[in-house]
Amino acid sequence: MKLSEKIASARKDAGKSQAQVAKEIGISLRTYQGYEGGEMEPKTDKRKKLEIALGKPAGYFMGIATLDSKQQMEYILSQTQALLAGGALSEEDKEAFMQELIEISKDSSDRKLAEKR
Repeated sequence: MKLSEKIASARKDAGKSQAQVAKEIGISLRTYQGYEGGEMEPKTDKRKKLEIALGKPAGYFMGIATLDSKQQMEYILSQTQALLAGGALSEEDKEAFMQELIEISKDSSDRKLAEKR
C-alpha cells in the first residue's frame, strides 16, 4: 500500500475530515490533500504528528526501517500487544506488521552475513 493510501485510510478510520487533520498537524488543507493524493510526502516531523492525530503507533507512517532500535522495539511491542489483545488491528495493519518483521529479519541476516565477510 502506498503511503498516500495509508494516510487516507487511517484518516477515514479515525473518522476525521482532511481539514481536521490538516489543522491538527499544522499544515494547510492543500498540503494535506497533496499527501493523500500522492503529490507530496510528509517529512518525518509531519509523519509523527499524523501518527498522533490519527491514533497510530510510532513508525506507522515512517516505515520501521527509518526508526532507531529503541523506536523499532516500541513499535513491535505495540503491534504485538494489539495482536495479542485480539482484533485491535485491521487485516491491513496485521499484514503491514508482518512485512515489517520480515524486513527486520532480513536486515539482521544481511548484517550477520556482512560481519562474517
